[in-house]
Amino acid sequence: LNDRGAPPPMAMVGDKRAGVWGAPPAKRAAIMGGMGMGGGDPQLADLVSRVKSVQKSDLAGKEAWWSFCDTSLGGVKDPSRHDAATLQQFLTQYGA
Repeated sequence: LNDRGAPPPMAMVGDKRAGVWGAPPAKRAAIMGGMGMGGGDPQLADLVSRVKSVQKSDLAGKEAWWSFCDTSLGGVKDPSRHDAATLQQFLTQYGA
């Protein structure tokens, strides 16, 4: 999205990304090459999955992740938006 909240202009005809911004999230990820959940990196995808499991397993895990995000990551709570080292750091600190 641009600074006004609008999607970027449509890509040129023939570009498989044309119209991607109106597609559902799963389809956007497939069209854009598997971005999200590690962007095709199996190790990163595993870490993202582990952090999400910690959040879902109990309230303490979710609160620990949120606190980590607020103090260390500018409040960005989506694990797929962080690198592997950051996710591993949280998992090590949390003991997961």
